[in-house]
This record gives sequence, C-alpha cells and structure tokens, in this order.
Amino acid sequence: MSLGGEFVVIGIDGRELEGKPTGVGSYLGNVLRNMEPGANFRMQIFFKNEIPPLDAIDAEPVLLRSGSRNLLWQNGTLARELNNRNVRLFFTPTANSISFFSGIQAITIHDLSHFQHPEWFRLRERWVRRFSARRAVRRAERIYVVSNHVRGEIIQRFGISSDKILLTPNGVEQRNPDPESRFALRKSYGYGSGKIILYVGSIFQRRHLPVVIEAMKKLGEDVKLVVIGENRTYPRMDLPSIAHKHSVTQRVSFLEYVPSKVVQDYYGMADAFVYLSTYEGFGIPPLEAMSYGVPAVISRTPAMDEVYKGCAEFAAIHPDAVAESLQRVLCDQALRENLIQAGFEKVQHSRWRDTANVIRNDWEHLIGAGS
Repeated sequence: MSLGGEFVVIGIDGRELEGKPTGVGSYLGNVLRNMEPGANFRMQIFFKNEIPPLDAIDAEPVLLRSGSRNLLWQNGTLARELNNRNVRLFFTPTANSISFFSGIQAITIHDLSHFQHPEWFRLRERWVRRFSARRAVRRAERIYVVSNHVRGEIIQRFGISSDKILLTPNGVEQRNPDPESRFALRKSYGYGSGKIILYVGSIFQRRHLPVVIEAMKKLGEDVKLVVIGENRTYPRMDLPSIAHKHSVTQRVSFLEYVPSKVVQDYYGMADAFVYLSTYEGFGIPPLEAMSYGVPAVISRTPAMDEVYKGCAEFAAIHPDAVAESLQRVLCDQALRENLIQAGFEKVQHSRWRDTANVIRNDWEHLIGAGS
C-alpha cells in the first residue's frame, strides 16, 4: 500500500519485547518474524527503555527513552512521534490505545481477566488495565482476538459490533522432535531415566500450581516436576513451601525466568506437560509442548475447550484427578501415541506464518479503506 509512490509507515508498540518478554512479547515477536514483507509499507518499532535484539524482524527500531509512566509516555511522547513520522497505522499487541494520534489503531486482546477476575490483581494494576481496555476498544478500528471465546466476551462486555473484531489464533513453530537429541539433552542436564512433567508460563493464581504440586505425592518417586516461569501471583504464593509441606521438595524444581534456549531444551526433554487454569484467552504453552511431541494434561475452560478439544487430556482441578491423568499420560502407551499424533495435527494447522499474514493483509485493507 503506498501513497504517491512512497512507503506507508506502520508503527508497532515494542515495549513487550523489552526486558524479560513473557507471553505477549513472544506473541509479538512471532507475528513480526513470520510476517511477509509488505510491498509498499515499512514498519517502525517504538521502544521506551531499550532496543532489544530483534532476531530477524524486518523493522526500524526507534527508542523514545523516558522515565515517565506508560500512560504518559504513550499519550505524550509516543503520540507526538507517531504524528511527526506520518505513521498511518499503529499496532499494539495489548489492549492499549494512543490519544491525539490521527492514524488508524489496531490492537490485540488476549483475554479479559482483569474484568472477569479482578481479585487476581492489585488495585492499581486492575484499574489501569480496565481503563486502558475501555479506551482501546472504543478507539481501535480493529481488534484482533486469539479465540472465539475472547471475541464473545468482548462483544458481551463492551457491546461493540463483531465486524470490528478479527480472529487471529496463536501459532507455534513447526518442529521435528528427535529421540536421540532428547536422550543427549537429558544426559547433559543430569536427568536419568525418570519421568519429567513440565509446566511453562507465568505463574498466576488461576494456574493452580499448588494442585499440581500436591498431585506429585501420588506419583512415583522417579517422576519429577519442573516449573519454568516468573511467580506473579497475587497474593503471592510461596511454592517451595508448598512443595515442602507435601514432602516433594526433592522432586520439584522452580527455574523462574530462564533463556528461551533452556525452555526449548526442557520441552525437548519432557514426558508430559501440565497446564491447569481457571481462565484463559487461549493458553498457548500446551500448543508449544505438542510441537515437541509432548502430550498435555490441561483443565477445562471455554477457550481451552475450543482450542484443544480432541488433542489433550482434560483433568479436573483436584490433586487426585490431576495425578490420575498424569499417570495415564505417562504410562498408557496407546493414549500417549494418540495424544502425540493429535497434537502434531493441531500444530500443523497452527502456524505463526498464517496468523502473521492475516494481520498483515488486514493492515493493508485498513490503510486502503482509509485512503
């Protein structure tokens, strides 16, 4: 899309790529890396604190360093810069919007947890995110959602037209798991022939790690649980103390935030993946596990029912039920093979490239419609 033969500039909010990126940062990075270049537009990514490694993202980084709070930065410093640079469309991977920006705004909403379960968040965070989401939904010309469940929640809560919303499901990298490399990895990390159950993701109350830890009491002594993710619980849970209470301290490892290569290695070593949740907008870690040929035990939520029906083992959020499901996934070879195969089929239809190009094509449509 061009005007008078010149490139159209598309701006990207890059703050989720700064520091230690979590789920939203991973989403943004994967979308941008897998996006086919637009013939007549170029991207500029705007950062507030640092320019992180962009890893094959075809975009110009712009650092607008500031010590001000995010709302002041985005509606002051950033808004002025977007207008000065004649940015035609601005995309943010979160429910945020820019005041005093004359161009098109597009956002992604991953879930409405701050509305649906306010008790999980500190008062200020809850207020800021609710305020930002309400403004963003009104201002954005396009809202991308990761599941039909989130689409329904947005329509019901905000009363907006479904025409404004576009489904862009999460994707995953396509992989070819190698049993020999798996053995070598386990040896290099000091694991023997025992079983490894893996959890990956930010740790919130809604993801019920205490239930998983208690379930470990009912599994064999050769089964270990590895938890990778930053503890962001509120009120804060002391997970090592919970493991001690249930006498499984030696069989549970908490790795907090680790480099992506280490996360990939653990996916490659795991025998089963566990992801219990009361609420999700999509729940991407089980899909990542499936790409490595690791069967997943998950709980029922409307979104995860939508995404993972037929390719995961569903368990009630109770230690006995979780232990029983994990035991089946670890020991029932026929069930394992069925879940692994169903997971691979799901992965084949969940490509970041497809998601990225749906978004890119929509940007071209929005810009063309606004010309």
